[in-house]
Amino acid sequence: MIHDTIDQLRFYAPSIPHLEEVASLDDAGISMEGMKVFYSQCATSPFVGTFMLHPSKVCVVLTLQGSELLVTTYRRKDQEGNVDEKGLISIQDSEPTDVIRSEEGTFTVFMPGEPFALGIQGEEGPVTAKHLLIVLDEI
Repeated sequence: MIHDTIDQLRFYAPSIPHLEEVASLDDAGISMEGMKVFYSQCATSPFVGTFMLHPSKVCVVLTLQGSELLVTTYRRKDQEGNVDEKGLISIQDSEPTDVIRSEEGTFTVFMPGEPFALGIQGEEGPVTAKHLLIVLDEI
């Protein structure tokens, strides 16, 4: 996992194809060559124990407005579960290992097979967060 501010993204881009283009995205959520982009605006909520992962592609969360907690857990050998329209697998039975506060102007990269949950509320209670979830086509 990588978590940093958008202005630092260019330093990570050489190692991950299409990552540099992420900085130019906005809340239109339009997919571009090399990536599928999903826009979400949600009220953050308590963590319910569900993680998601993509078994073979890099996922990037770009926080556009508000703040939310991102929760991670250990990688698992078995990566079976329900697959959604984004190609992400849901995992129900893992314990959180790390928590990151993602705020406006930050990005977080999750490598293939790395479980994460987003849209989690912090101490301040529910807030509205807007983010893009980007699934990069190549690694």
